[in-house]
Parts: sequence; structure tokens; C-alpha cells
Amino acid sequence: MDESSKKLFELRNEIELEVEELQREIGDIKKGGERLDSKAIEYKAEMSDLGTKLCQIKGKIRAKRSEINEKRMDIRNMGWKSFEIQQENDALKSQLLSLEKKGVNLADIRKKYSLST
Repeated sequence: MDESSKKLFELRNEIELEVEELQREIGDIKKGGERLDSKAIEYKAEMSDLGTKLCQIKGKIRAKRSEINEKRMDIRNMGWKSFEIQQENDALKSQLLSLEKKGVNLADIRKKYSLST
């Protein structure tokens, strides 16, 4: 083999080795890309699950908020009813006092109708 053929042969071997190395690197890159794709799919599924859970939690919060608002309204209504009962009680006491001033014996009325004091 002459010198130029020898150099060409060596260059060809070097190029073939580099091509093999590049093909291995390309294969590794493809495998890495596949792994990344797999991870991306897993993360998308996980995000979807988390989104579903978040929606469920928000729904529970809305339901609880409505329940709390209903209870607040009930408490307000009870307070108003208590005020109305107190007003009615005061009016009845006033009527009793005016009856006593007119000379009506309230003790006899209570005995007659079995009313307590």
C-alpha cells in the first residue's frame, strides 16, 4: 500500500469510528427524548388528577360557604323572632299592668285558668 492509500484508509477508519460514535450518541439522545416524553405524559396525568381534586375541593368549599350563610340567616331570623317575642311579652305585661290599675284581680284569673306567674 502506498502512503496516500494508507492515509485514506486511516481517514476512512477514523470517519467510520466517528460515525459509529455519533450513531450511539443519537441513539442515547433518542432514548433520553423517549424518557422525557414518558415523564411529560406522567406529569400531564398528575396535573389532570390535581386539577380534578382542586375542582372537588372548590365545590366542597362553595357548599360549606352556602351552609354557613344559611346558618347565619337562621341566627339572624332567630334574633329577630326573639326581639318580636320580647316586644309581645312587653305588650302583655303592659296590658296586665293596665288591668291591675283598673282593679282586676289577676290572682283570681290565674287560678281560674291555671296560669303560673
